[in-house]
Amino acid sequence: MASSNRKWWDQVEGSALAQGDYLPECLIPCFEPDYGSEKEVHQVLVKEYDCIVVTQSCDLENDKATLVAMCPIISISQFENANPKFKEKKAWERVRTGRVEGLHMMASMVDSNDNQACYVVDFR
Repeated sequence: MASSNRKWWDQVEGSALAQGDYLPECLIPCFEPDYGSEKEVHQVLVKEYDCIVVTQSCDLENDKATLVAMCPIISISQFENANPKFKEKKAWERVRTGRVEGLHMMASMVDSNDNQACYVVDFR
């Protein structure tokens, strides 16, 4: 039986966003808790994240969403470096089967058969 390398990701062009779109190197402003409480100029830290759009496509298409909700998406190895308890294989099996609240695994953009190249979406 030949192994299939099903393509899970498609590259798209343009400014329209859809749920599930991957936005690499997205600049995200990080506001302090007191931002906007006074009418003074604030410096805003901007960080770079790889993100995935979680707002529903129908809401984006019909201009029902005033903001676009996104979650960070990172490689398994990056996630393991920040969360050492996930270096155990059993931990990833629990995520894969949907038993870890707030985490979702996604296939590699290059090879969907390479489990080590998967990505993790952190909804927390």
